[in-house]
Amino acid sequence: MADASLGLAWQDNTQKSTYISNIDGLRHGMKQNFDSWRLFTAAGLSKFWMVDKWLISARFGAMYLHQENAPYTLRGTDALPFANDSVSVNKNLSDLFQLSLGGRAAYRIGNFSPFVGATYVQDVAKSGRQKDFVGANFQAGFNYRVNAFSMGLTGIYGVRDHYQNAGGMLNFRWDF
Repeated sequence: MADASLGLAWQDNTQKSTYISNIDGLRHGMKQNFDSWRLFTAAGLSKFWMVDKWLISARFGAMYLHQENAPYTLRGTDALPFANDSVSVNKNLSDLFQLSLGGRAAYRIGNFSPFVGATYVQDVAKSGRQKDFVGANFQAGFNYRVNAFSMGLTGIYGVRDHYQNAGGMLNFRWDF
């Protein structure tokens, strides 16, 4: 089975930074808000096997992502002398091309199917910081299906040399 997707996302970003001043030795903060746009596309090939009540799947995929961060000003959030600190940040463009190979095993119990999975991720080309080219994502969750309605809940934990992430996804689907 082959799949492909294309998407465009707008993000409203808020970042807060804390630093310890060399002048007074105290902790101070900086804050910024900025918009960003993300264009992404992905494609993959999947294979499924049914073995008794087990559904085993494997997927090879490729993804390209382009993001543009709007220019913004990083401003101090504390009392003088740091409240007037500011740094202008120019528009930032970033690109990522990534390959992945993964698998998942689900066990069907009536309409309910709990699953676990793992995906190896390899960054082929990216702009910016050149670390963390290899990683893995681990998933656990369940799918539930009744006639044309289905829903799923997935927890994800990703690991790289200098980066970890955790997240979740809840989806609903109605086939018509």
